[in-house]
Amino acid sequence: MMLAKAIQEDCIVDVNLCKPFLKHLLRKKLTFFFNFEEREITIADLDDIDSDLAKNLTWILNNKIDKELDLTFVYEDEIFGQRIVKEVIPRGSDITIDESNKKMFVKKLCEEKMRNEIEQELKAFLNGFNLILSTELLSLFSPSELGLIIAGVPKI
Repeated sequence: MMLAKAIQEDCIVDVNLCKPFLKHLLRKKLTFFFNFEEREITIADLDDIDSDLAKNLTWILNNKIDKELDLTFVYEDEIFGQRIVKEVIPRGSDITIDESNKKMFVKKLCEEKMRNEIEQELKAFLNGFNLILSTELLSLFSPSELGLIIAGVPKI
């Protein structure tokens, strides 16, 4: 609510939101791989969240996957210092990644990291935001422009 009020009152807030979050705020659709359309959430946006994961997924897409790598449809996450293994699809630990399904793995993992893991928090944020200012009013802006409206021009 405070962020929406700051935008409404034309106040600069010292907060830099990552590009995928700004795109969610603008209610942009998730797309994947290397579609660099400014208004869509892409694998390139994952770099703002987890640059190592983005590099690894890019490597998977650009290289031939051998069975020897023994990759499956799971990933590890750390929650409060504890490592947890999560499946990106049902029974993902039983499915080996190969050339035929590597794009599906990257897509599902990106969906998990940039949408599913933050879904509840994002809904709560949008509910509060929309009480003050409708996100539909922001649809004219690109994510970069919205970032400038919120935080102003960064000082170096």
